[in-house]
Amino acid sequence: MGGAAYIGQTNDLYLTNVNFTNSYYSVSGGALYLTGTSNSLNLDNVKFINVSALNTGGALHNGYTGVVNVNNSLFENITSGTAAVYLVNTINGLIFNNTEFINNTNKIANTNGASIYFATANSQNVQILNSNFSDTSVTGNGGAIYFNTVSNSKIVNSTFTDSSAKVGGAIYISGGQLFSVIDSKFINSTAENDGGAIYWTGTKGLVLNSEFINNTAIS
Repeated sequence: MGGAAYIGQTNDLYLTNVNFTNSYYSVSGGALYLTGTSNSLNLDNVKFINVSALNTGGALHNGYTGVVNVNNSLFENITSGTAAVYLVNTINGLIFNNTEFINNTNKIANTNGASIYFATANSQNVQILNSNFSDTSVTGNGGAIYFNTVSNSKIVNSTFTDSSAKVGGAIYISGGQLFSVIDSKFINSTAENDGGAIYWTGTKGLVLNSEFINNTAIS
């Protein structure tokens, strides 16, 4: 596992100013495969370009149990069975800040979340901040992001452009509460069924100062 690196249990993992280019693995973690317990995973100015995996985590398969902080990073031209970033465990604290996801695609039919996928339910304190998602597509749900029940979380000052999926063209959220979208834009996203931009089945949601431009639910 891990086309470039397989890393097991550690207290905290920091990667700064690191590039992963043209990495591939035939199962999971095209560049990085992380497993075991860890207090935190911290990526700053890390670039994943032209990276792929046949199963989960075209760029990163994260099996750690601690908080995740991703800043100033890039995930470009990532292909996988499921997601550029595949998160295995329930997480209480995840931040993607000033990060770009460009041209991420799932190659397995009916899989979810081309850029970010939460495999387990009940994650909390998830924040997508100042980030951009463009040209992300799946034949399942959540063209860019698939959340499996997430609460006390928010998307702020982020843009989703040209995303497509069966349900939830850009984002699919299957339950949870206290989810906010603030100062964000959804442009040219398409769903075959419901939720051209966002599909959410939860309670106590907030959309504030955001724009939805040319999004379509076909049926």
